[in-house]
Amino acid sequence: MFNASDPQVPDVITSGFSLTNYILTPDSDTVELSTYTGPFNLPEGVRPLYYLSVDHAGNYEFPKATTVYIDATPPATELSGTDLVLSPGGGNYAAISGTVTLSALDPLVNGARSGHYRTFYLVDREFQDCPAIAQYLAGGQSPTGPPGTCENPIYAGPFFLPPGEHAVNYLSFDNVWNAESPKTFHLTVTGGDTVPPGRVRAMGKPLI
Repeated sequence: MFNASDPQVPDVITSGFSLTNYILTPDSDTVELSTYTGPFNLPEGVRPLYYLSVDHAGNYEFPKATTVYIDATPPATELSGTDLVLSPGGGNYAAISGTVTLSALDPLVNGARSGHYRTFYLVDREFQDCPAIAQYLAGGQSPTGPPGTCENPIYAGPFFLPPGEHAVNYLSFDNVWNAESPKTFHLTVTGGDTVPPGRVRAMGKPLI
């Protein structure tokens, strides 16, 4: 958004602000001069921007330049873990000794990205069940419960899950609040059986 004014000079009647012109792609072969009429969108990436204003007497200000970084792509979060084996049916198997890790990356698009801000996760709950998520995002809420609950959805590092079937729901935000679509990962955590199956050895004398 541009804001321009024609300065007051002592003993001089000002003609008043007339218009602001800007150029979006000064490095292209065809330079297009546009007249500012209101807020506008820029394509994602690193965008040089030149602009100047003119008053009703035809006085132009010296052109100004700035660089605008536009990030419109949300981060991407991946779930991984130690002793975690993907099952053929598309579910996942995790041994009890394994930890679950969430890794987020804000992709670089046309030279611009704001960076990963925060990852949230819930165990056996969905984000729609926790209306206070927005307060945690804004920094106005302190965790008051166990990790992975509505009272503490902020991901702070690798975590263990108790034995049983679990659904981990997670998403991340970048520093301009682009939100990733929630993802769900289904895990089966065993009750301490970390020994893989092997050969069976018969002990003692054979029975005839």
